[in-house]
Amino acid sequence: AQARLVALCPPLSMVRPGTVFEWRLTLFGPAAAHAPAVVASARELARLGVGERRQRALLLDVSDDSGVCWQFDRGWLRDTQPIDSAQWWAQADTAADSAAVEERVTLECQTPVALKDDNDWLLGAPEWSVWVRRLLGRTAQLSQAAQQSNPIGIERACQWLSQAHEVRCIGSQIRLVQLERVSARTGQRMRVPTQLGRFTYAPVSSGYAPLLRWMELIQVGAKTAFGCGVVRARLHDAQATPPAHPSHHPARAADDTPHWRRDPVIPSRIHSSL
Repeated sequence: AQARLVALCPPLSMVRPGTVFEWRLTLFGPAAAHAPAVVASARELARLGVGERRQRALLLDVSDDSGVCWQFDRGWLRDTQPIDSAQWWAQADTAADSAAVEERVTLECQTPVALKDDNDWLLGAPEWSVWVRRLLGRTAQLSQAAQQSNPIGIERACQWLSQAHEVRCIGSQIRLVQLERVSARTGQRMRVPTQLGRFTYAPVSSGYAPLLRWMELIQVGAKTAFGCGVVRARLHDAQATPPAHPSHHPARAADDTPHWRRDPVIPSRIHSSL
C-alpha cells in the first residue's frame, strides 16, 4: 500500500477552553507544496470547532523548521522551506555509534499505535523486530511515494534486521484502545485496534539510536495521518533500575524532552475559546 504523505501529532495533554495548544503536521515529499492549503484548512477547522465537543478555536500562527511563517494578524510572512530527506536523516543520525554498548530501551506510546504483524493487528507487546521492520518499511514507502532515495541505505537496514532477533521485551504496560472512524465518502464505520503503553527492551545496541530518533520524526504504524504512532524512545544504562510503568497514559514532562526532538514541518499553535 502506498504511504500517506502526511503525519499528524495531536496535542499530547488535556486542552482546556481559553488555553493555547500546539499540534504538528509533517508533510512528506510533494505534499510539502500544499502547505498553504493546509493552513487554510486549519483555519476553517478551528472555525468549525475541534475535539469531541466541537470547541471553536483560533489559529494563531504556523511555524516550520526555520521559525514562524504565518500569523493570524499578518498572514504569510514567507514561504515554507521543505527539508531534503537526506538532510532530515542526518539530523537523526549520530556522528559515531558505540556498537559495543548494550542498553535498555523503553518505547512510550504518546498516542495510540496501530501495528500489524503477518497481516494481523498486534494486541500484545510487539517484538523488537516488529518495530524495526515497520520503521524500515515506512521509510521505504515514504521515500518511494515522495520520489526520493531512501536515506537509510541497504547495508545499515540489513544490519538492524539481523540484530533485531537478539533483543527481548523485558517489561510492558498495555492499554488497548479501539479507534473508530466514519468514512466521509461511504459512511462506513471502520474500527482499528490500537494500544497505548510502555515497552522495555534489552539488550539494545546503541547503534539503533538513529533509527529511534528517526521514529520520533516520522511516526510509526498505521493511521499516522489520524494522529497515531507518536512514540518516544528512552535509552537507559543496562545496569539502571527499570522505570516504573503507570497503568494510565503518561503525560509528557516539560523537562523530559529528548535532545533530538524537534518540530516537524508544519507545527501550529491554536488558541481555543468559548
